[in-house]
Amino acid sequence: MAGKPLKITFLCNGFNGLSQRLYLELVSRGHHVTVHEDPRGEEMTRAVETDQPDLVLCPFLTRRVPPGLYNNPARPVLIVHPGIPGDRGPSSIDWALKEGATEWGVTVLQADDEMDAGDIWATCKFPLNRQATKSSLYGKEVTQAALLAVLHALVAFERDAPPTPLDYTNSEVTGELRRKLTVEDRQVDWALPAEDVARAVRACDSQPGALGVLRLQEQGQL
Repeated sequence: MAGKPLKITFLCNGFNGLSQRLYLELVSRGHHVTVHEDPRGEEMTRAVETDQPDLVLCPFLTRRVPPGLYNNPARPVLIVHPGIPGDRGPSSIDWALKEGATEWGVTVLQADDEMDAGDIWATCKFPLNRQATKSSLYGKEVTQAALLAVLHALVAFERDAPPTPLDYTNSEVTGELRRKLTVEDRQVDWALPAEDVARAVRACDSQPGALGVLRLQEQGQL
């Protein structure tokens, strides 16, 4: 392991499979990692003040980080976002699968005033060349890409290499801001080609799922 061991604080909604994979890898490399599950608002600030880490890592966090935390340049707050550079929004993987993307990735971002719009510390892409459901993709390709991206981000941090500002004029930044997938977006349209229907189902295999009517009730019949 290059460099000295780091003190790292995890802030995450839950200690899910991706978070556990990152934890085990970082601890095996000699880093000291403290996990805080389901912190809300100022609980995050108090957790970090107690831990006094070198940096904060958010491997699975959908809540906004208090500005008082990420405005401290001496202690960066890194967000693990399951999207390619420039991708923003809470339904990242959902849109990638629903629209049939052939490549996706994970980006480690600096927490910022705008969600998912902070400077980029590292990114790792992977091909979407199998008919995977969202949960399968998250548990395999996304988790492995997140591990590689986080390791690259830590190397940059140890070397005092500054992150790269998000720049949509850069041809390599191909993501965009996407709204949250709605119930209507998750409706299965049986009139579409079979592959389009299958993509919609694969994109919504976890909560809340894809809605589709299998049989309409006819008048006078069940």
